[in-house]
Amino acid sequence: MDKKEKSYKKYIIAVLIFIIALPVASFAGTALMGLSYLLPVENIREGMPGAASVMEKEGVRPKIFGSTIDNYTDSLMLLEASYDGHDSKKSSAMLVPNELIAGREPFDSLIDHYSKGVEFDSVYEYPRYWHGTIPLLKLLLQFLSYKGIRILNAVFLVLTSAMVIYLLYIRGLKIALPPYVALLIAANPVSICMSLQLSVCFYLMQIGTIIIVCKGNDTWKGYLWTIAAFFFVGIMTAFTDLLTYPVFPLGTMLIFSGLAWFCREKSSESFKPIFLSQIISSLFWAFGYAGMWIMKWVTATFILNRDVVSDAREMITKRTGNYDYFDEKTITAGNAILLNVKAFFENKTVYVALALFVTVIVILGALAGAGRLKMSEKEYPEVLSKSNRLYIYISTAAWGCLPFLWYIAVLNHSGTHYWMTNRALLITLFAILAGFAVFAAERMIRRKRV
Repeated sequence: MDKKEKSYKKYIIAVLIFIIALPVASFAGTALMGLSYLLPVENIREGMPGAASVMEKEGVRPKIFGSTIDNYTDSLMLLEASYDGHDSKKSSAMLVPNELIAGREPFDSLIDHYSKGVEFDSVYEYPRYWHGTIPLLKLLLQFLSYKGIRILNAVFLVLTSAMVIYLLYIRGLKIALPPYVALLIAANPVSICMSLQLSVCFYLMQIGTIIIVCKGNDTWKGYLWTIAAFFFVGIMTAFTDLLTYPVFPLGTMLIFSGLAWFCREKSSESFKPIFLSQIISSLFWAFGYAGMWIMKWVTATFILNRDVVSDAREMITKRTGNYDYFDEKTITAGNAILLNVKAFFENKTVYVALALFVTVIVILGALAGAGRLKMSEKEYPEVLSKSNRLYIYISTAAWGCLPFLWYIAVLNHSGTHYWMTNRALLITLFAILAGFAVFAAERMIRRKRV
């Protein structure tokens, strides 16, 4: 068997593995959801008055440094985790029911029941999402209060962020450090720690980035790991996220992969292969994301013997439509984008991040100009050729446009939930800062070698 034939065989085997992975992931997700309903809810319900007290004090959508946190969705998650119905475990796993007070939203139902003693009198089912955070939440609530989980969330955020920073440093991707730290600050870490649902996509970005930085994209094995990372993150986004800002992990990981190439490759090597790999990685993310979601509808339809697919189809039609059912008016793409941009720049930590980034770049530039910045030849690339420089700027700009494409594609959702969907614009911010970082690095490298 010659090398070319072996190469084709590798591709075929890899594709087959990815295809088989979807039904395996669906089976695992169904099993995990079903097993979570074996956990007792007594301890969970004992902690709900404390959670209700926190919710009542903070409000449904409080703002932290100008950024809105999502107590509405957190209250829904808590009601789902504390559900103690008589459904079968497999039905509960697919329906993900929660008890409500008729005519009241989850946020109000949680407060009225656990703080004011009003009895639940209805059950709401939510089968079109996986709700993959529920197993972990049910487990944590056995031992921790809602406040305790927020504290644990903060600890995990610090640990994962420190790991990303450490890996970027030791793997020779120091150029990505200023944009990443700015991204972390702009994301408003306090709001992430305080909102369970809004933290999901951020952690998926962290995990995907760690895999990309560790494995690289310059060997067949590294290339496969990179694609697997995008595919895995796509599956996990569909499994855990409730349509908050799901393109954030995708866009950020794509930009990181470009920065990794910039730091690892030489100017004589074309950027075209890495750009092609980014396109393929995006397709695998979409395959994992859409495929896992579809698998939920198919699995739920089969287990429940009811048409969940039609419910999902109706939801897709609604969310991609241009009608606001709350304000009863038509939504335009321009209005949706404007609302998201406005909400994004209400977050005061965005300005802190920008100021810090500019300060760091100016200081590094001054040190390089004075000859005081030590630059190892092994840690910095050669000056890029004109065509490769153009490729990396164009690709970074393209990934920075992902939020706007998402807003247009999911117009109804983006126009009515802009207070949380605006976080997708972190991709655009990161793309701009990454482009400036590459430009600044090139200037410093040129100055050093002149």
